[in-house]
Amino acid sequence: MMKTKWFITYLNKAVLEYKFFLKFKLPDADLIAKLKYAVAKEIAVKRKGYYFSISFLDETCKICKKCSRPLVCDNPISRPSWKLLQVIQKLRLRDGEGVLFIGPHTCREDPLKNYDIDLDVRKIAKEIEEKYALKVYLLPAREVVVTWMTVLQCMYGCRVYSSFSRRWSCVPFCPNPDETKKIVSDYKFALILNKTYKPPLFNASWLGFNPLRDLDQKIWATHCYGEINSITLQVERLLMSHGFDVYAYGMSPCHACIKCSYPKPCKKPDKLRFSADACGIDIYATARKAGANFEVPPRKEINLFEIVLIR
Repeated sequence: MMKTKWFITYLNKAVLEYKFFLKFKLPDADLIAKLKYAVAKEIAVKRKGYYFSISFLDETCKICKKCSRPLVCDNPISRPSWKLLQVIQKLRLRDGEGVLFIGPHTCREDPLKNYDIDLDVRKIAKEIEEKYALKVYLLPAREVVVTWMTVLQCMYGCRVYSSFSRRWSCVPFCPNPDETKKIVSDYKFALILNKTYKPPLFNASWLGFNPLRDLDQKIWATHCYGEINSITLQVERLLMSHGFDVYAYGMSPCHACIKCSYPKPCKKPDKLRFSADACGIDIYATARKAGANFEVPPRKEINLFEIVLIR
């Protein structure tokens, strides 16, 4: 019962933060066809620049014989039913209709200017850039964007969440957005670490199931995310050696291990860092504020970001 209550609470809080919604007619077909149709609509919205978009169907997902919700999901195309939430029922949807919620902003925001950043912090940021061959963006911690919408995106559609392994760095084991806001408020500055990579061989959406593509993307993610996770840990030690108190988030789930030990205890708790998205940090919007320029969804190159809070 508590698990269900937790799950519904997360859904409600996230939905309330979306700016507008779009009703659409579902195909007169089976559940899988409906799900693929809804996901295709989400991707079309994201191609227009809206990073946050999530669809709800008119029926409960029954892809698996035994559902693993609300903690984890085994299928990346699963989507929730709008009949779960009273806030969506007020839209007066009918059977045969779906609804797509669209976020309040795109990832094309103008960066804020004239940050009051300490000179010592700027010097260290320059040192990090030269030492680890990446870009470092600075902004006050109060400008970090925290929203429930990122959690909903993690719970529905994340490939790591849906295949190969579950991770201790993800929902529901990490702080929720309300807790994250309190954590961020205790820090003064935020460093955004940015490293650019070439996309994997199969850089495509996952409306179908292709083992070769999944393996290729798994190898790419293990190498690239693992590399920037490792750099973040080194940056943490460097900042602490300069007398700063630090707290780091990864853009992605933890990649300290090739396969997470979940549900067994974490094998490398010293290297575990919570996913920024799972904690509610909109790292793309935050990076835009700091002046980063990148493409969402990525096509020619993929920019990975991690965030380090310092005081």
